[in-house]
Amino acid sequence: MVLPPPPSAGKVRKHLSADALYALIREGFGAIPDHRRLTSIIPLTDALMSAFAMFCLKDPSLLAFEQRRSDGNLKALFGIGRIPSDTQMREILDPLDPECLRPLLGAVFRQLQRGKALEPFEFYDGCYLPALDGTGCFSSQKVHGPSCQVKEHKNGVVTCEHQMLAAVIVHPDLKEVIPLAPEPIQEQDGSAKNDCERNAARRLLRKISNQDLRVNFLEYRGYDARGNCRKHFTWITDLHITRRNAWLLARGGRARWRIENETFNTLKNQGYHYEHNYGHGRQNLSAVFAMPMMLAFLVDQTQQLCCGLFRAVWEKPGSKRALWDNLRSHFRHFRFRSMRHLYEAILYDLGKEVCLPTLDTG
Repeated sequence: MVLPPPPSAGKVRKHLSADALYALIREGFGAIPDHRRLTSIIPLTDALMSAFAMFCLKDPSLLAFEQRRSDGNLKALFGIGRIPSDTQMREILDPLDPECLRPLLGAVFRQLQRGKALEPFEFYDGCYLPALDGTGCFSSQKVHGPSCQVKEHKNGVVTCEHQMLAAVIVHPDLKEVIPLAPEPIQEQDGSAKNDCERNAARRLLRKISNQDLRVNFLEYRGYDARGNCRKHFTWITDLHITRRNAWLLARGGRARWRIENETFNTLKNQGYHYEHNYGHGRQNLSAVFAMPMMLAFLVDQTQQLCCGLFRAVWEKPGSKRALWDNLRSHFRHFRFRSMRHLYEAILYDLGKEVCLPTLDTG
């Protein structure tokens, strides 16, 4: 069967395809030192790649992913040799320092820079808009770990929770966001107090920002016809503020809502199951799982931004949830050589071309 050429938004950037990014991420996982004995049955790379594949496929639980252990597509598309059980994945990843996964998001980010895919995000004078905000990812009145945030309620009930500070690059005119590595909001070694968004922001900014820059303060007030102030916003920027650019910078500040609408809403309500407990663990499991989830989100945002084939596949069912359902169904029932092969099978309904065996019902 001869297929028509896939939809394209211009020059194809193969290094930004899902297949190329999966290979890049697997290579990055392979460079992380294994904290266990060298005789371990499940390689650390396979455990990390399995977690990443689980979030790429939007499986709702570790148990749902475990049912794929005999699926050859995991080997062909994700390069996973030995697939861990749900218990094995938790045991392998729990002691891992989530910081060792931070460079993986940087590696994908550099590919976006190389392909000039970040140019549409330039907001003003060659600069980008980073938006930061925190959100909860786990809460329980029964499960507790050394890195949990503890809240004591007036009725005596104690709630333990995990939160994450996310950072994404946004633009007022774009729906897509480019996530950076998140910063866990969790109990810090040697601290008697709970962590908070402000402290997490300090840690994160030290990792991504120049500490010697001076910043300016911008305040916005909106008034109704009677002169009453109805809107009040404040921002900081390292850009020089003038009468000419103040309105533009304020518009950029208002784009911070992209982190709520296009990031947290997507992660929680469009198939990523962010608030579902994939595993609390005894050490770092909750924070470790947040990294491959954001990696999967970053790859999906890259496809949405750069891949005409992906956008055509997304537009066909009309929603992200329907797309993920379609993807999981094809992944389970057919064999594929690549993600491009899978996307084309969905777009051109190739599954309907498969001849069913003749059954003897007599």
